[in-house]
Amino acid sequence: MRKSGHHYKVYNGKAVRETLRKAKFYALALPWMAGLLCGACAFSRFTAPQSGALAGVAAHVIAAHASGWLQIFKNALMMHGSALLMTVFLGFSLIGCPLLLLVPFFHGVGLGLVSGYFYAVYKLAGIGYCLAVLYPSALVAAAALLFSSRDSWMYSRNAYEKAIRGRGELMQDETKVFLVRQAMYLLLCAISAGVEAVFSALFARLFRL
Repeated sequence: MRKSGHHYKVYNGKAVRETLRKAKFYALALPWMAGLLCGACAFSRFTAPQSGALAGVAAHVIAAHASGWLQIFKNALMMHGSALLMTVFLGFSLIGCPLLLLVPFFHGVGLGLVSGYFYAVYKLAGIGYCLAVLYPSALVAAAALLFSSRDSWMYSRNAYEKAIRGRGELMQDETKVFLVRQAMYLLLCAISAGVEAVFSALFARLFRL
């Protein structure tokens, strides 16, 4: 019987491992999207004091994006970079896995709250402001955060397996590789901050909020 010219390696586990690797990223994206939706829908249920507090946050966002590009860059890098450093910290924790779900969730909640407020108060102008000024950099920063969370999840899980359950093997330069990858994600955060500074300079003045 003639063999097929196609070589499918289905049962060697490679395809399964690749699918699971991608699934970890998408699974961590779910809390971020859930937080975004929760934040966007929460504004309608706010009390007057809560709405006033959110109005103050929105006013600060508008004022911050009207400042100089260097200040915008520093503020954005501090905000997104602090969330990423939190995932790195949790990656070194033996119980970091469940807590890592909260970081992208609250990151999404923050963006959702501001987006919901801009839509409720400024309507189309608010939507345009979010799409032109806030979302381009926020999506880049969210990607960096999700990649960081995925690697931290794997590092924390491996540490738990080795320290608590006595399973697994110590990979060569595992911590070094982990930190190098996290540094790359931090660089991606810096790129997102640069995107925010550029888009703010180009488009923020077009919206009268």
